[in-house]
Amino acid sequence: MQAGGELDFMVTDLEGKPVDTTQIGLHTALGDEIGGGVLERGKGKVGGLQPGRYLVEIYQVRSTSPQILRASVVVQSGKATPVVIRGRAAVQVPITFRDLGPA
Repeated sequence: MQAGGELDFMVTDLEGKPVDTTQIGLHTALGDEIGGGVLERGKGKVGGLQPGRYLVEIYQVRSTSPQILRASVVVQSGKATPVVIRGRAAVQVPITFRDLGPA
């Protein structure tokens, strides 16, 4: 097993303000959730990660407008990888399903 790596986060919203007290979701390249951490004043760290590609999602609890806070990152053995994420505008779309009856 290789030496673990670390992710150092700096996360801001659409207006450039630090995202506060928010959950970090960490997923493998295959989409499996493997853990995460917490941001405080837009900063956070997640350590002990095996080298490889990960998807990071920031779950914002309080948001005045919908936004996407996500990044694809590569962890290297024994290194800290800086991860800078800035919110991008998102649109919420309601989807309604209906039964059309027998096919």
